[in-house]
Amino acid sequence: MSPLRLLARPLLAAPFVATGLDHLRHPGPVTEAAGPHLDRLGRRLGRSVDTQTAVRANGAVMAVAAALFAAGRLRRLSATVMALTLVPVSSLDAPFWTEKDPEARRARFRLLLRDAGLLGAALLAVVGPGDARDRARRTRRTG
Repeated sequence: MSPLRLLARPLLAAPFVATGLDHLRHPGPVTEAAGPHLDRLGRRLGRSVDTQTAVRANGAVMAVAAALFAAGRLRRLSATVMALTLVPVSSLDAPFWTEKDPEARRARFRLLLRDAGLLGAALLAVVGPGDARDRARRTRRTG
């Protein structure tokens, strides 16, 4: 593995691990924001959804996927899971359009842009060229 990849993977994974662990330990703020959306989803599915458990589960899955990605294990799958778990978090954390205060609106918009950058980086990790083993495997398949 190249030194750049060795450094980049944990750097990309760090915010996902931190966010996931935070939601696992302290689901309260996200639970409040997710409540109406998960209630609506539960009505459509015909079952009740425990919002706090859903937030904690999303956080746990995010943290584990990021830890696997940082360790270089199941890289594409873990990057895909990181991206998928980020989407609901971003939509709940940064609804800048609901803010009346211009400064708060700018802060939430910056948070949304940061999350969009993380999503883009995770997606690049999913489709990226991989390391020498990945290239060798692709070469054998096409050869």
